[in-house]
Amino acid sequence: MKTITKYLTLCLVFLALSCSKEEPVATPTPTPTPVVNKSSAKDIAKFSLAALSPAVDATIDETAKTIQATLPTGTDITKLVPTITLSDKATISPATGVAQDFTKAVTYTVTAEDATTQAYVVTIVATPKSSAKNVLTFSFNATSPKVSAKVDTTAKKVSALLPVGTDLKKLVPTISFSDKATVSPASGVVQDFSKDVNYTVTAEDGTTKVFTVKAATDTYYYSNIRMTVGENKGFISELDSNLLNYRTGKVYQLKDGAKNATNIDLVLNNYCNLSLSPPIVLKNCGVSCGLGRLNDFVKPQNWSIYRVGDIDLVDKNEIKAGSYGYGQIAASDWNNLSFAADIDASLTIGRKLDSNKADNISQSTLVNTNLSCVPITLFDKVLYRFISHEGKKGVLRVTSWGKKPSGGYFVIIDIKIQK
Repeated sequence: MKTITKYLTLCLVFLALSCSKEEPVATPTPTPTPVVNKSSAKDIAKFSLAALSPAVDATIDETAKTIQATLPTGTDITKLVPTITLSDKATISPATGVAQDFTKAVTYTVTAEDATTQAYVVTIVATPKSSAKNVLTFSFNATSPKVSAKVDTTAKKVSALLPVGTDLKKLVPTISFSDKATVSPASGVVQDFSKDVNYTVTAEDGTTKVFTVKAATDTYYYSNIRMTVGENKGFISELDSNLLNYRTGKVYQLKDGAKNATNIDLVLNNYCNLSLSPPIVLKNCGVSCGLGRLNDFVKPQNWSIYRVGDIDLVDKNEIKAGSYGYGQIAASDWNNLSFAADIDASLTIGRKLDSNKADNISQSTLVNTNLSCVPITLFDKVLYRFISHEGKKGVLRVTSWGKKPSGGYFVIIDIKIQK
């Protein structure tokens, strides 16, 4: 019995030991959780004011982190609604689509997905309204010839010399003025210019400037007067020289001198240059001034009068006020000498011209020549001042010259003379 018990005890011990030696269960390796990198992008790709017409896209400077836009004049920048395009997954404050007051710079902060930030400074301005308010040109296109007035924007004055006989009470001006400005009375509207007329130019910003317009006919103005002379200095004929009446602008041939002697103010002469002289010079000068060759032809005509007067002695085509033989007034001043008072003042500049006595023998060169007595130089840089037989003062300019097909030469001149 003891033997069996002992045997059973051993079996139990063996079983217990067998159970304690079971193979351990393998533990699975866990899968690592993936690491997600959040975006750091925080750019403003586009800043648009789409509600405006037309829409405006602002300029973005990524280096300076600034955004700028200039809007049309008059745009209300106190309530602008921007549309903003951002980097993916970024946000912005203030938010897109929210009205802002851009009268001062606005800072927008962009926050990336990774919570980093970037600030942009936005500046929006509206173009200021123009303050320009000048009369630029003022003309009377229906007169003959067309007249362009002188405009002085500093003195705020406009002056125009109208052709003799113009009805000052029914003139239609054509006016150009500063961009975005308006003018009253309007361009193209009939006005009475027998007295000064005020024109008010209003700028875009509402400021004004008043121009006083003076139109007058106190001076005669004759343009494109053609005078001719023969080509051969040693030979004359009754067609050889032209004579001029200041007050009418009418030209006579030398053959008509006798019957028009009381009206003739200037003689065009060719003696190795083309020159103008008062008729009294024909009588007093002789050969020394190149007019002696005409005397033999004039004397038989029995002129009733040798009209006096004077003209600037100009033989150098440049301005040198006060110097003998130079011009006193530049050709560019022609438009500044439109009224009687202006012309009168011009004769006191530099070497004064104040005589129309019979012993005055001044003559003025219009076209100079070379040694062969062939015209070569137009005296177009100077104006010529003169005094008529009646003491009226004037200015003259030379606009062109040339050779006649039939021989000889011509000059084209313009004249303004006091009434």
